[in-house]
Amino acid sequence: MTVTNPTRMAQPATKQTLIEDDTEFKGKLSSKCPVVVKGSVDGEIAGPSLHVSSTGTVVGHVKVTELRSEGTIGGEFDADTIHLAGTVKSNTVIKARSLEVRLTPQSGRLQVTFGECELAVGEVPSKENAVSGATQKEKEAGKKDKEKEKEASAQPSAQEIDAATDIREAAEGEGGKRGRNRRDTSSPTPA
Repeated sequence: MTVTNPTRMAQPATKQTLIEDDTEFKGKLSSKCPVVVKGSVDGEIAGPSLHVSSTGTVVGHVKVTELRSEGTIGGEFDADTIHLAGTVKSNTVIKARSLEVRLTPQSGRLQVTFGECELAVGEVPSKENAVSGATQKEKEAGKKDKEKEKEASAQPSAQEIDAATDIREAAEGEGGKRGRNRRDTSSPTPA
């Protein structure tokens, strides 16, 4: 008769790097398996995925493929897919291809306040596309500047108008004086 150990028959546990409740970690953490934070991390995290539980806090620089957070995050986060349902601190930068935000109030109405933050969602443009886009914008801005210059040069300035008016008034004034002093010699004067 053979006796089998029941623990061997169970499915093997999925490997993960775990920061438990009431545990504080400061520094650089790099893992080849998913990282789960129930405690507190202050530093850098790199790995395939990061899950911040409702009791967890992560502050620092994070570069993962997938981020799920029900806890508190702050710092710089770069991931392909991000699911947020917790708190995001001010001055946080989030870069993602896909972002899902699920917010639910604990009681009453929900108020969301965004402080100073940066959020970039979508594909990162290639260097060529970024350069051509910037070049195109510069060309368009240059065309607009040239059009404004043409409009400005086509219309006389206030100084040019004042100078022309002064010349015209001076000419009319001198002509008027000359006209009064001049005698008309075209018709004979009766004697």
